[in-house]
Amino acid sequence: MKWILGLIAVVGIITAIIFIVASLNVQKVIEPPNGNGTGDGGAQTEEKTYSSETHGVSFTYPGDYFLTERDPAQNHHAIIIIEDTPSNRDIVEGRGPATEGPTAITVDIYTAPSGQTLESWVRTSPQSNFHLSPDTNLISGELQGNPAFTYRWSGLYEGDSAVVLKNGKIYMFSGTYLTQEDRIRDDFIDVLQSVRFLP
Repeated sequence: MKWILGLIAVVGIITAIIFIVASLNVQKVIEPPNGNGTGDGGAQTEEKTYSSETHGVSFTYPGDYFLTERDPAQNHHAIIIIEDTPSNRDIVEGRGPATEGPTAITVDIYTAPSGQTLESWVRTSPQSNFHLSPDTNLISGELQGNPAFTYRWSGLYEGDSAVVLKNGKIYMFSGTYLTQEDRIRDDFIDVLQSVRFLP
């Protein structure tokens, strides 16, 4: 009889531990992400819109980010979206000491090489960063109804990329971050969901 009471007590303790651990996990999941830059516990600012017929793409991005564009090479246009802080603006505008650029959401647009498939470009082009993928897991899917590939990579920062071929151009959308919990990862997904390709 004593062993039955002891067994009931042990089962009760294990059940209580499982319930406490499950409660902690739920609380962790519903916590708002840190580092939103607004200082008000997670409230977002109004969105901004980027649209370019020249580059054939439009999307929205958070209002507390700023956008710059450049042409780093022939047949390559880069759109860079960065959290709008004084230190980030100083880095982008070349003020202050030399340092690595901040984490960002980027849209790199390349002229598609003739006769090369999108998958081949991702796997062989150094611009895709796929050679930095720790798991070399290339996932096929769609972006706004267009065939696309997504993958992750690890360089100076961690990165997620989605690549699509449209109207003779390769669009590489990327988000870089330091930790899995960084707000920029959610912002990157929001940007991707807002993408529209223009005729």
